[in-house]
Amino acid sequence: MVVSLCKKAAVGELAPAYRPGKEGYADWVVLAVQDFKEYLEHGYRKLMDVLREMPGVAESLGLTVETLPHFSTICARKQAIPMKRWRAILDASELYELGEV
Repeated sequence: MVVSLCKKAAVGELAPAYRPGKEGYADWVVLAVQDFKEYLEHGYRKLMDVLREMPGVAESLGLTVETLPHFSTICARKQAIPMKRWRAILDASELYELGEV
């Protein structure tokens, strides 16, 4: 579910999960990994260790265990993703409630 929500939040044509070189990881992959981090309540290093033990999750991201991003890549890239993409995931997920406003 996380991966499909992140793909929906991507703008325009969906980029491949990983392109070696300058382009690197697609925004939707960074969003999904960050969402897994929040869901599992792990730090980045532990999260990446856990994901390496779960090849099915890597495959759902269009990656292999060997091509999972380094934890520092996720830390750096999440800062560059526009807030509107994070909001799109929240809106699509219905995982939050505003309560009485």
